[in-house]
Amino acid sequence: MRRMRSALLVLALVACGSKKPPPAQAQDLDEAPNTKQNGPHEKQAEPRPQPCLGSYAASTGDCTGRTECTFPEGTCSCEPEPRCSGKVLSHEQQAEWDSHLSWQCTPTPAAVRDDGCPGPEPGTHQACTPEGKVCAYPGCISETYTCTQGLWVRKQGEPPP
Repeated sequence: MRRMRSALLVLALVACGSKKPPPAQAQDLDEAPNTKQNGPHEKQAEPRPQPCLGSYAASTGDCTGRTECTFPEGTCSCEPEPRCSGKVLSHEQQAEWDSHLSWQCTPTPAAVRDDGCPGPEPGTHQACTPEGKVCAYPGCISETYTCTQGLWVRKQGEPPP
């Protein structure tokens, strides 16, 4: 009788289970797709974020789903290639551009560059020396910082045509 009660107690505990939810498990897109609405009646499967690759150096080529990975050498993101153009794209052209994802990596800058400028872009009105020091930071729209009265002042360049 005592064994039977113990068995029933164990069975009841197993059947009721814990109040904690089970751990999350990966699912195939076919089983439970993430979807985004493209139009009033159109749905498209959204790619799953890709896990980070083993290293900064390995983070090259095409990828799926937006992911950002931080390594000692820098940060890599799975995203569309940067588009440095002032040309306005149609909705369809922009969607096509955004659909091609690849690893985009940016090295971690040194605290101070060889030219004496801060490695990462300084914040506007952040303290600086020496007076008159000019530091350029290239990109789609280049930015220049000038040390003026002990504070960095930013000047933004013109966007490309």
